[in-house]
Amino acid sequence: MRLDRPRGAFTLIELLVVIAIIAVLIGLLIPAVQKVREAAARMSSQNNLKQIGLAVHGYHAAQSTLPSIGYAVHGPSNGSQVNVTDEDLGDTYQLYSAFIEILPYLEQDALAKNYAQNKPYNDATDNGGGMSNADVTKLPVKTYLSPAMPLPPADPGLYSAPFSSYAFCRGNFRAVGDTATWTATVPDFSPHGATDDASRRAKWATLKASFTPDDGMMVSAHCGKLRMTDVTKGLSHTLLAGEMYYTLTGWMSGTPARPKLGSTSWVLGHPGFSHATTNMPMNTHAYFARSADAANWFNTSGYFAFRSTFAGGCNFAFGDGSAKFVRETIPLSGYRVLGSRNSSEIPPSDY
Repeated sequence: MRLDRPRGAFTLIELLVVIAIIAVLIGLLIPAVQKVREAAARMSSQNNLKQIGLAVHGYHAAQSTLPSIGYAVHGPSNGSQVNVTDEDLGDTYQLYSAFIEILPYLEQDALAKNYAQNKPYNDATDNGGGMSNADVTKLPVKTYLSPAMPLPPADPGLYSAPFSSYAFCRGNFRAVGDTATWTATVPDFSPHGATDDASRRAKWATLKASFTPDDGMMVSAHCGKLRMTDVTKGLSHTLLAGEMYYTLTGWMSGTPARPKLGSTSWVLGHPGFSHATTNMPMNTHAYFARSADAANWFNTSGYFAFRSTFAGGCNFAFGDGSAKFVRETIPLSGYRVLGSRNSSEIPPSDY
């Protein structure tokens, strides 16, 4: 009589050992996958900055000047028709940023043609082609968004302008003296209340004197138009643009108050929206209100800083069109040299 051989099977202990081994392997694999994803996101963001740099070069080749970082001189309301007229900047509403001006050089001609630069970004009136500024700015521009940037929650009360991950470098621009008595982000001035052009222009002179000159490669319209040849330190050692993610901490805004993570946007020409400075170390994420340090606000708040989610630094586009990862361990003095277009100091060789 033939006896069937018993079937083999895992014992409970063997099964637990196999599960433990699989768990260990998964635990080892996850960090490696995360590193690969971070590296891919970093390269993608770097490529975006390279495209932005090349678009600026394309603009310069066509216009013989660099685009202005914005026509909003310093604060949230500057750029209205009367403000622009008072400063002899022309006769149209000009509150837009340089990211608007370089759209045609990023193969975004349709957006550029349908955006009316003489209207606010959220204006809902038809521009003649079936679209309004509000329609255009609801469309995401892939080049302006890094896959590594965490998008803030949908909250119209806190975020109304279209998101961006990048800001142009204004150099070491900052306020002069104590800002405690300022309204919004500018000194207390009322050009609209002045009775004549001379009075209004005198107030603008006072406003300008409240800030250091723009010493970056990209400057405001009121500083005039720059050319590549004005970057006397060398294009390859001058920051053009960098990452400025929604990673701020300690900023409570809205009613009721809730955390606000940033303001970076490609449409508005304001500090903290479309341009940043090299006054404080990169990856400064802590937000400080003006009241917390009124005499040194532009040098303390992460609101004006380049920042990312990458450990160790940020990606930047340089004036020559290249894009590089700059380590956050760079000395602040050297970082400020990179931010300035005409510093007489020798740029750091290792960053």
